[in-house]
Amino acid sequence: MESKKKKTTLNKSKWDDCITLFRKDWELILGSNNLDEIQLLVQKKIGKKNIKESEDCKSAIDKAKEDRKKLLAGRAEEFREKLVKNPTEAELKFKAFLKMMKIEYDFQKIIYVGNTFYIVDFYFPKYNIIIEIDGGYHKDALQRKKDWSRTYTLQNMNKKVFRIDNKDVDNIEWLRERVSNIFK
Repeated sequence: MESKKKKTTLNKSKWDDCITLFRKDWELILGSNNLDEIQLLVQKKIGKKNIKESEDCKSAIDKAKEDRKKLLAGRAEEFREKLVKNPTEAELKFKAFLKMMKIEYDFQKIIYVGNTFYIVDFYFPKYNIIIEIDGGYHKDALQRKKDWSRTYTLQNMNKKVFRIDNKDVDNIEWLRERVSNIFK
């Protein structure tokens, strides 16, 4: 217990400066505003028990952001791998359709948004277009709200987002017309 108290003892005035100046950064990095966690993180990142300068705090934030980014990338890639290995039947059909139409795409593309990420079904980098193939759970009210929020965020990143229902993937004529309109 005593060793923990020593580890979390920081120069009070410099600690307050660090929190005041960089509070939003810390909250984003940690996903919380728990001051004990922040203190431990600062000490670990700068290798000091006391913050002597605001630069120490800034340095700790930079190192923590770098670590957070690596962790996020690892989680995103792990989740993406699961989706790539287990595509839905509709995604497989849409992939075959795109191959037939000779349209290049990225499947299950990771798009980073601040301290989080989205994995989109089909991304067409040449056009900055995203096509999502929506299964039944996208009809749920809560999921529709999440989808709307996600679409809004992606559109604010200058990406065009289109949604195609699973059942529509089987209608090749409709699909051909829809995709042609999307890429106009």
